[in-house]
Amino acid sequence: MADDPTPSPDPTPTPDPAPTMFDGEGNFTENWTHLLTDTTLHDNPTLKASRNIEALANQTVSAQKLVGMDKDRMVVAPNEASTELEWETFHKAAGRPETAADYKFARPEELPEEYYSQELATAAQELMHKLGLSQKQANALFEFNNNAAIAQLTSDTQDSKLAMTALKDGLYADWGNAYEQMKHDGDVAINKGAVGESPEFKARVVEKYGNDPDLTRLLANLGKVYRESGIITAESIPTPSDTQEEIDNITASKVYGIDYVKHGFTRAQHDTAVQKRLALAERMTKSAKTG
Repeated sequence: MADDPTPSPDPTPTPDPAPTMFDGEGNFTENWTHLLTDTTLHDNPTLKASRNIEALANQTVSAQKLVGMDKDRMVVAPNEASTELEWETFHKAAGRPETAADYKFARPEELPEEYYSQELATAAQELMHKLGLSQKQANALFEFNNNAAIAQLTSDTQDSKLAMTALKDGLYADWGNAYEQMKHDGDVAINKGAVGESPEFKARVVEKYGNDPDLTRLLANLGKVYRESGIITAESIPTPSDTQEEIDNITASKVYGIDYVKHGFTRAQHDTAVQKRLALAERMTKSAKTG
């Protein structure tokens, strides 16, 4: 009888891989905490939240910084569901002053006093305290607002100076060589109009007179009326419009025309009219250059 064949041995089972804390990318595996000897750490949420060694190290360093910290500063960031007390505790820990009046503000030197409102600053203090801002945060907002106000004021001042220059140029163009006299006439009008008033009143008017072309024109015209009526005495310097009117009158006169002899005028009289018109025209040219 033939021998029975020898049966093949059963294959050796492949053992399951040993549990490991790290995957191929160096991150913790899903249940890595279960490999720790201390079973109380197996389901610790802080450890399970760490993705890798670096994250765990950062958490450890952050925890060490809290050791010995004032307990009043160790607060949880509030949310919409937090109580008023929780918000107050958080604001205090974040550095908010005890009261709104404890915010320390001072008007910048670059901002004129008349453009600084203490009432507005007080209202800002109350709002900042309500929002829970620290002194540092409040200072940043205060500085931002003041810088914006200073920039706007500087821009407005520059625009005002440009407008004032344009108006003064208009006075020069209108008055020409008579500009200084017209200014003098205005000074006389101020002196007469300020009789019986205080020195402070006169000083305010003089300051405006030198910086407001419209007021300058008004008072100069009033002073001119005084001069022409004999209330004040001064040599009259004609304005460009006065000079142009005189030129037009000479041009329209018969003594200036080419047929002056026909109208009974002599050559000497004609030449005098021509020379006077030339002199007036030259005055107009100088006046235009002055303006």
